[in-house]
Amino acid sequence: MSSILKIALAGIVLAALGTAVFLSLREGDTVDTTFVSPLQTKVVPHSGYVIDLPSNYSLKENTGPDFSVFYFKPIDTTSIPNFYGGFYLGNYPSRFSVANNSCSHAPLQAPLFNALEEWTLFDCMNGFSSQAIGATNTKDGWDTYVHAFGHGADDEALHKLVTIFATLRKKEK
Repeated sequence: MSSILKIALAGIVLAALGTAVFLSLREGDTVDTTFVSPLQTKVVPHSGYVIDLPSNYSLKENTGPDFSVFYFKPIDTTSIPNFYGGFYLGNYPSRFSVANNSCSHAPLQAPLFNALEEWTLFDCMNGFSSQAIGATNTKDGWDTYVHAFGHGADDEALHKLVTIFATLRKKEK
């Protein structure tokens, strides 16, 4: 059985409380969340949102006619990232299809904009990928939905990605 399916079958649940995120494998078990404390809050340009990222990661925006896509990855472009990701903000999200039929996949319930959403986790030969679509619960008009996506080299990197996406939220005024 692939490790991604083991993750899903173990019943991983993420609970976001403010910016603290706890990963739970079984009732009473927790995974080390020291990854969360050094994250830095970064403003998502032109959106009214913030996300917590590692200090050595940048956030870049690509705009479309009625949407924006934001990508985060290490600032040092010569390094091979352990994980990277991005998210679409707009009104017409769509899931990516799997490029490789040999990838196994499993669902995971995890937070996105303070709501539990169903993530799809993929275990492929070149690492792990994840994606989810959820409502932003805003009334700004152009950013009704978020499509979060990312790639990680291993299970730990995948956990970090989902943890980061759990911090995506409306900027406090």
